[in-house]
Amino acid sequence: MDTYRLQHETPISSNMRLRTNTECLPGDKLNPSSAKPATGQTVLLRHVALVAIIIISLGGLFILPSIQRQDQRLVKIRLFWVRHGLSCANVMDRCMRTHSDTLRLLPTLSEALRGVPGYKDSRLNASFGLRAATNEEADCTVEVDNSKLRVDMRGEQGAIVRAHDLYRDPALTSCSREQSKRAGTAFVNWLKESGIRLSFVGSSFLMRAFETAHGMFSEPCRHNDGIDCMGVFDGTLKISPLPYMTERAPKGLTAIQVDNLPREIHEQTQMLETLYRRKIPVDDSYAKTWPRHAQQWDKFKAFLAVVLLPKLRKHLSPLESEKDFQDALERQLPETMQHGQNSKKTISVKWAGKEYSTGDTFTRNEYLQIQAPEVNIAVVGHSQMMMEYCLQGESPKPNNNAVLEKLFIASLPASGHGAIILRELSGKCEVVMDAPSGKDAMQHMAATDLESCTTPFRVADFLDLSGRDEEHLRDTPCVELSKAVGAYPINPLFTRHTETELRETNSIREYVSQTHI
Repeated sequence: MDTYRLQHETPISSNMRLRTNTECLPGDKLNPSSAKPATGQTVLLRHVALVAIIIISLGGLFILPSIQRQDQRLVKIRLFWVRHGLSCANVMDRCMRTHSDTLRLLPTLSEALRGVPGYKDSRLNASFGLRAATNEEADCTVEVDNSKLRVDMRGEQGAIVRAHDLYRDPALTSCSREQSKRAGTAFVNWLKESGIRLSFVGSSFLMRAFETAHGMFSEPCRHNDGIDCMGVFDGTLKISPLPYMTERAPKGLTAIQVDNLPREIHEQTQMLETLYRRKIPVDDSYAKTWPRHAQQWDKFKAFLAVVLLPKLRKHLSPLESEKDFQDALERQLPETMQHGQNSKKTISVKWAGKEYSTGDTFTRNEYLQIQAPEVNIAVVGHSQMMMEYCLQGESPKPNNNAVLEKLFIASLPASGHGAIILRELSGKCEVVMDAPSGKDAMQHMAATDLESCTTPFRVADFLDLSGRDEEHLRDTPCVELSKAVGAYPINPLFTRHTETELRETNSIREYVSQTHI
């Protein structure tokens, strides 16, 4: 049954009671000495009370609007935060080579090192060679011969780095390209069934996120036997890489991490067009003007509320000068901010007579109760940031291609004057759609699964490939994982029936609480 929404032109304020001690409803015993003639307002309130009772008795077929101040304009933002697919660097965590392979493999890693900015004239220590993975470090390690780094030491000043730290901006494995398409098919089908339209699809500036966004949101919709995506996206879909979402290794972990150093956007696009053999729909406008190497959650939230949101809602005025805001953002907020550093204080940015600030957190139930326009966006990002700002820093990591839900409420000044306030969901994000484990995918890899992983070195040379080497990629054990029944399960919380029921129940509770019925 469809949900009906009862709309009011004027919201009922929280101090208006539907019934006072001297008012009566049908069935009351009247006391002539206390009865008073009904005023117009009393009659109106009686009708509203009757409507509320009918709503409750019908089990919540209607949803009543929540209350907001007349000088504010609320917009709800629902971010579907996707972890990228399994990349060529990820699978190096299955490195099985040892010191005995030094002579064969060290030259190719040395060549990769020379492509690292600032290390053109450096080399790898042949005496250290190629060291095998350990219980503490799943990847093989090498030692960089460079005067800036300390020998026999790991970390930000240490010369010992992981092999995948030298793999510049990796693409997805060939297997993950297939997995991403199937994950996208499952997720887009859920969007269609739920009646949810995406106003925006973005990613970090890194290749693995950019490619996953294309694989999950463009690929399922393009084939003759694909999904009819009409009504899923607002307008023509283009992938838009965004600032402040680029993955960074945990502080103190490594001196080199070119796996997190994005290539130029035109180079990434050319690589994808070579892999997919066609043009890739991309909007590179933010790549041209915003920082591409940074990971900073509070800057991303400010960008979301001040720059991106007005472009997604027709009734909102776009920012007059992105440059003025960007300059203020870079000047007033630190370049990096560790998880938890900002949890107990308000973040504020002021520029050109305007202000942005963060507000109090809220619960998911509170979000569902609010009747305000909702903008749905999808952004493909990285596990470290998702763990810190969606899972409160707790393991396990989201699986590759899994989708989490992060909620925001933006309060915008109706007159154009006043602060833009962004509130954020408290607690952990809910998992909307899960995906097969990356560990399971890596256990049975074949050479066919890694055909895309050859630059700057051939990843397959470092692994023991136990999977059968099928002629066609679609038949490898890694790809077969994505074909299993229930490979991409939707959380029951997000079935249409359950979510509608939650919204209706919460709206009734809120209304009853505010009107003291």
